[in-house]
Amino acid sequence: MKKSAWIILAILPSCALVGSSDDVAAQDDWQFVGKGFTTQVDGAVLLAEYPGSGGVMLISPGTYPCETQLKFEVLPLIPESVLVAMMAASEPGPGTSLSLPASYDGSIGHLLNDTEAYFFAFHNAAHNRTPFVRKHPFDRATSVDLATFPSNVMNTRWHEIEVAQSCDGDLRLAVDGKPIIEANDTELLHGGQIVLRLRGTKTHAASAMFRNITISTAPISQN
Repeated sequence: MKKSAWIILAILPSCALVGSSDDVAAQDDWQFVGKGFTTQVDGAVLLAEYPGSGGVMLISPGTYPCETQLKFEVLPLIPESVLVAMMAASEPGPGTSLSLPASYDGSIGHLLNDTEAYFFAFHNAAHNRTPFVRKHPFDRATSVDLATFPSNVMNTRWHEIEVAQSCDGDLRLAVDGKPIIEANDTELLHGGQIVLRLRGTKTHAASAMFRNITISTAPISQN
């Protein structure tokens, strides 16, 4: 069933989105936020913006601890589709839940300034960037990325993505089985929700397909 609106907080069935996981039961409902739509196509989930969108997102209904691995496959449908995974996303402070204003439209400002998270960007050449991880809150004038990768490694085909964090502060992003981002945060975010974010450019609305998402609380593998 298709879900769409200009500003929407919708609920997604899990059958095509979340697969089996090692330690965490598959969650039932992911929240859709932003100006766009989501629908299920051939066993995958299509996530897409409308023109003029500030970004669209899927937000896990559950919260996860500091020792968490997220794995999924993604197909960017156009080169301008900028892809992000956020780990340990929550409101600032000791809590682990992410709540958004009723009028929130999916744009980056609230996520930059009013959200705690690890922000992994991995298909972002359209924004003149290479893959990176940064910690939110993030001040564009004074903050720096925790780590970057010197080149873009993704195109418009299916890719395997792994994003992981550990309770020792280790952070990792792997694309197609190859680690491209490794960092350590000495002031660890202790857990929160998971966000899959999609954003285009001023001239191109973004769209991508997601499938085979698994979430595990097993320790980060050193392989």
